[in-house]
Amino acid sequence: MDSLNRSKFGVDGIGDRLEVDFTVTPAGTPATVRLYHLDGALVRELVGVGAADGSMTFTWTGVDGAGDLVPPGSYLCEIAADPDPGSQTVLEVVGVAY
Repeated sequence: MDSLNRSKFGVDGIGDRLEVDFTVTPAGTPATVRLYHLDGALVRELVGVGAADGSMTFTWTGVDGAGDLVPPGSYLCEIAADPDPGSQTVLEVVGVAY
C-alpha cells in the first residue's frame, strides 16, 4: 500500500455514531476498521474495499459484533489498510455516549 490518508474522523456530535472517511492508494486496497475496549478486547470489525478513487467510508453506530449496544465510554479505533506486514495503521481514541 502506498498511503492511508484520513480525511474525516469523528462522532456525530451526540456520541452515538462514528464515521471514518479515508483514502487508500492504490485504489482497491482492502481496509479494516476495528473497535476495541480499552483492555484490548475486540468489539467490532468492519471490512471493505474502496471505490475506484480509493475513497472509503465506514460507519459504526455503537453496536458490538453481536448487535448489542456497547456501554458508554472510551474505545480504541484502529484503521488498517492492506493487512500484510508493513501495512499502515491509524489508532484513535473515540468516545461513546447516549
